[in-house]
Amino acid sequence: MKKLLTQASVAATALATATVALASEAPDSGVTEMNAGPGTFFLLLGGVGALGVVLWLMLKFMNRKK
Repeated sequence: MKKLLTQASVAATALATATVALASEAPDSGVTEMNAGPGTFFLLLGGVGALGVVLWLMLKFMNRKK
């Protein structure tokens, strides 16, 4: 189990490093103004709420008595 966790952390670190390296080679800075209105805000808020519900359900199923 410890070996699996070590491999997973190494893979996550390598992925993060590769992502940063690719992002830094972009021809432009990528800083633009986003056209975000109330609809965008509420969609983002709804997504965060849905993620919270999914995590709550996962915890309920994982912590139940067998």
